[in-house]
Amino acid sequence: YVLMVPAVLQTDSPGQVCLQFLNLNETISVRAILEYGAVNTTIFEKTMTASNGLQCFNFTIPPLNSAPLAFISFSAKGSTVNLEERRSVMIWNTESIVFVQTDKPIYKPGQSVMFRVVALDFNFKPVQEMDPWGNRIFQWQNVTSEMNIIQIEFPLTEEPILGNYKIIVAKKSGDKTNHSFLVKEYVLPKFDVTVTAPESLTVLDSEFTVKVCGVYTYGQPVEGKVQISVCRDF
Repeated sequence: YVLMVPAVLQTDSPGQVCLQFLNLNETISVRAILEYGAVNTTIFEKTMTASNGLQCFNFTIPPLNSAPLAFISFSAKGSTVNLEERRSVMIWNTESIVFVQTDKPIYKPGQSVMFRVVALDFNFKPVQEMDPWGNRIFQWQNVTSEMNIIQIEFPLTEEPILGNYKIIVAKKSGDKTNHSFLVKEYVLPKFDVTVTAPESLTVLDSEFTVKVCGVYTYGQPVEGKVQISVCRDF
């Protein structure tokens, strides 16, 4: 006989077990049970003959508890047939993974914060926005995604509390995903300037090359005007 059992079962999806007997010359009783925790669920229980061929049976997968390990027990009995088999399977939760992304990591007072939530399912509990003191400043309830993407925008006040803000997305199961961004006053970025010039010149040199390079601390070049003065040191 051939018994086909999936190695992994996913919650909220139908499970399936397929069975076929070869060279069967009698009528037999077959039974399969899903053993998970303290609950036994009958997958199928019927009689089979040689004319049945390949048989597939769908069943409901129970919600995941603390232990993902389950067993499928199979038995077949007839006048000359007495078979028993027990296979282990894993039950996985199909709950979605949620990603939260803002349009930039740092905002100034008065700017608008735009963020998106991407998930594999369609139902969310309230989306909350909290300031650095833990105060809830915005909340969106019963949010439903289109094409599994939610896009939301909200304004910051002209005088907000400065610091790290947190976006909290709660799923139906109660699991939460957090994403933080920073609100601070605008400060001119710092940069370094390097000057490269010849160490010495001769009276025959009519000109020489000087290179000036300005680079921000985060590695990008500085655009601007440069004034260079050449003085003789007496």
